[in-house]
Amino acid sequence: MAFLPAPIFVASPAATHLSASSFSRRALPLPAAAAAARRPRWAPRHGRAVPPPPPSSPYRRSSPHVPTAVFTGIVEEVGTVVSLTNADIATSGGGCTLVVRARTAAQGVALGDSVAVNGVCLTATAIVPVADGAPASLSDDADSAVSAGAGAAAGSVADLSFGLAAETLRCTSLGDLAAGGGVNLERSLAADGRFGGHVVQGHVDGTGTITAVTPDADALTYTVAMERRLMKYIVRKGYVAIDGTSLTVVDVTDEGFTFMMIPYTQEHVALAAKRAGERVNVEVDITGKYIEKIVAERLAEAEAAKV
Repeated sequence: MAFLPAPIFVASPAATHLSASSFSRRALPLPAAAAAARRPRWAPRHGRAVPPPPPSSPYRRSSPHVPTAVFTGIVEEVGTVVSLTNADIATSGGGCTLVVRARTAAQGVALGDSVAVNGVCLTATAIVPVADGAPASLSDDADSAVSAGAGAAAGSVADLSFGLAAETLRCTSLGDLAAGGGVNLERSLAADGRFGGHVVQGHVDGTGTITAVTPDADALTYTVAMERRLMKYIVRKGYVAIDGTSLTVVDVTDEGFTFMMIPYTQEHVALAAKRAGERVNVEVDITGKYIEKIVAERLAEAEAAKV
């Protein structure tokens, strides 16, 4: 029996990097120039991590080029409430307008962008640049407040306006705010940005009431009472967002739960200024609600199949 010689393949220079593993489902290696073009500027290079973009980077905000995902519960800045008015109550059916002064959280924000204010996802309806040191009051030029929308320049201060619907006021503690008070601010996270906390949608599930603040060495332990319907989603050592701050549940009781804040967190969030008797916005981990719904649907299908 005659055997034909094995075929000989000649690889081009561009293909010499291929190997047997290259034909797996993984993407083929790219030439260095193409890989560099596709890699974000802060991606690791040669095993060395490059710092992510700073909070002022445009990659933190939504844009036509960078898709926006969610929030992470990592507060970027404590803003100052300028006003909470019901000037638009005639058209909003019971809502009001919240104006917050910010520096970091105002950079790169455009009209229509989402900003989490004390954990509530709100839409920026007006952006008015202000001079440093200006008093916390609304601009007298209403036209400029409506037309401004390019976002504050790097390092500058701006007043951000948000419309609060009646439903928002019913479900959150934003109606408790007063001029001069502090609020936690976080811009929406770009899909290719750094994820430091947990998935926070900015859709508050309800409010809780602080019942105790107990010092624990240099940390503070907060006890929060919350309605029972939400307690099934709170688990020990699980995630919870309090006023938009990603925190770890320390313990769970029949009436509520506790969480702790280290000194660094106390210095960088508005939540640390709250005391017993004050309300906080609570958003539970969305994962638990998805699992509950899926299991309920499957059980219902199984029961229906028995009939």
